[in-house]
Amino acid sequence: MKKILFTIQWHNIDSTISNSANTICDENIINELKKNPSFEIHTLSYAVDGYPLDDFKDGVYIHRFKRSWLWRQLINSRKRKTLHKLIYLIQRILMRVKQFLTIPIYPIYEPFHVMRFARHAYRLHKKENFDMVISVHFGTDSLYAGYYVKKKCPSIKYVAVCWDSIAGGNLVNYLPKQYALVKKRKFERKINSLTDAMIVMDASKESHLNNPLAVEYFKKLIFLDVPYFCPISTSEKEETQIVGNPLKVMFSGNMVGRDPSYLFHLFEKYVTPVVFTFVCHDDFHQRLYQLAKHLKNVSIRCISYMKHEDLLKIQIENDILINFGVKNPNAISGKIFDYMSTGKAILSTTTIDNEACIKYLKKYPRGLVIDERHSIEYNKDILIDFIKKIGNVKTSFSIINNLFYTSKPIAYRTTLETIISKKNVK
Repeated sequence: MKKILFTIQWHNIDSTISNSANTICDENIINELKKNPSFEIHTLSYAVDGYPLDDFKDGVYIHRFKRSWLWRQLINSRKRKTLHKLIYLIQRILMRVKQFLTIPIYPIYEPFHVMRFARHAYRLHKKENFDMVISVHFGTDSLYAGYYVKKKCPSIKYVAVCWDSIAGGNLVNYLPKQYALVKKRKFERKINSLTDAMIVMDASKESHLNNPLAVEYFKKLIFLDVPYFCPISTSEKEETQIVGNPLKVMFSGNMVGRDPSYLFHLFEKYVTPVVFTFVCHDDFHQRLYQLAKHLKNVSIRCISYMKHEDLLKIQIENDILINFGVKNPNAISGKIFDYMSTGKAILSTTTIDNEACIKYLKKYPRGLVIDERHSIEYNKDILIDFIKKIGNVKTSFSIINNLFYTSKPIAYRTTLETIISKKNVK
């Protein structure tokens, strides 16, 4: 029996709290690894009120540790809707103070919390004697936890998984860009100095190639894609997609930094009424209704976050699933692979030439990229032609299923099985 520890942000708690795409990716990999009967899987993650510190659920040993009192109150207020704005403001102010005081050790800005996570991971390893620790990058804390265990116990296999690139991600605004980039590259090199492998996204390959420090660890990098692609069918039957009237489109996810105004005006030009559904945090609902209040052809519906299995049902009910592109070519939205799993039409926006989603949506039979740098009138014809196409062109789940292997959880399972079976070289 091989014992595996995941150091992650959340595991097996309410979806109103653990509503990040990273959490779903973690679950997909864990569920895939559970298919190997020789693996015993443990997770170490944040504790929240109402959940035990140690549990066994769905075949996984769950361990949780407490963060600060204020952090727990922030999570509780988010769930219960009480004093959330005030506690959030206090937390943000304290975060800015921490960021200022920890500039010399950036990108770590909560050193005490980082060490708390690391020591919990080490104590758990001393108790359980794990064969592998897999640290998923949501922040520096989860990555450093695996690094700390590996440093103390070199015989354990250490794999870092980065859905978001460490050095290739967005740079903070409160520091000079070059300083922030150098510090993140050094942290990435530090982590990689002890990893047996680092799984990174194919979209970040260019960033690693352009990083002079990556020469030392490039051979440890394994390039995959976000493990969101879990097709709901394997049918070989070719079918067209029926497009309804009104046209139903939807977006699910975080609305921070995303502006749907361009798409509102684009769908306003469509030939039939359009119902635009947003599944996002309640804090954004009022802003979305406000942005759409002058629209005549587009109506807005906002729904709170929900479990992924419930979200899937809503995705299937809609005609087009929406993704908003990002300005960082080294980042990719795992959402598109989740959308592809339904076989539904996908529309993604872009404002840059090398947006990471483009190459995937060009392969996907029902994919469209709308460049917001063009006029509404220009893109209106493209949108209408696309909707006609998805209503006329046949495709099957079996075709979709074979297109994106590196985005499937099984690609991760195969990779991790290979790493854990290799003997350490002294």
